[in-house]
Amino acid sequence: DAAAHAQAAQAVLAPVWASAPSEPVRVLHAQLQLLQGDVAGANADPDAARAAWQAARDLLLADAGPRLPFLRLEPLAQAHEALGDLARAAPLRQQLQASGFVGLPRPHHAPTATR
Repeated sequence: DAAAHAQAAQAVLAPVWASAPSEPVRVLHAQLQLLQGDVAGANADPDAARAAWQAARDLLLADAGPRLPFLRLEPLAQAHEALGDLARAAPLRQQLQASGFVGLPRPHHAPTATR
């Protein structure tokens, strides 16, 4: 079951993040939260999906300084899109496109406010 695997991965990653936070671990942690949101959304649990996507967004925005690290742009755009906040995702997507970045496709989500 995807939810159980995601929870198991979270159990492994959480202590790493707590003991040795770094930019790659932050992004991996956020990507896992995005995945957990996707799984919850696919399992018709919009509240859990929204909570996971918000947690990913908040983690990616935390401690960013004056300029968001490039590594955070794609998952942050995905979090905004999953939450239905396309206006905040658009400039991130533009920055990624301008850099030549091509990401992997993700599930399409209707804005959670309409669920």
